[in-house]
Amino acid sequence: MTRPSTHENLSAAAPRLRDLAERRLASARVMQDLSTREDALLAAVDAAGRGEIEQDEVEVVLAMHLNAREACLNSMRTCDAEWAAGAAAIDQLQSSDRDAIQRIATELFDILEAIQATDTHFASELALRRRAAGVEISRTDGSRAANRAYAPITPTPRFTDRRG
Repeated sequence: MTRPSTHENLSAAAPRLRDLAERRLASARVMQDLSTREDALLAAVDAAGRGEIEQDEVEVVLAMHLNAREACLNSMRTCDAEWAAGAAAIDQLQSSDRDAIQRIATELFDILEAIQATDTHFASELALRRRAAGVEISRTDGSRAANRAYAPITPTPRFTDRRG
């Protein structure tokens, strides 16, 4: 049995690297699409703070959003080892293959940078709005307790009363 030449290994590696790059790019695009919906999620959090939507419903939607993002990240991570091994040999590929893979990787990194910026904004806004909603809930609960404590006393029947 003859061993394949290095050239044959590299020619097989180029399409595989391109495929891996395209799969990672597709996952990043899905994450980017998810990040465009974060304003709607923040609006839902605001609506829950105002009592227009149940808090549990908003938590379910937020969990679904985060699970979808995690699935995209896991999809990108599944081929990390193979990607790193192929990237180490990228200098040995033909320039046309190398350029195609590099274009995909550049677009991928641009998308990931944009996602990181929106993630930072989303996380800070979400924390701020949750804090504000918590204060509002505490204030509402406090006013209910105060209302109960200082409400006029109404006579309640006692078991010892013999009146009718």
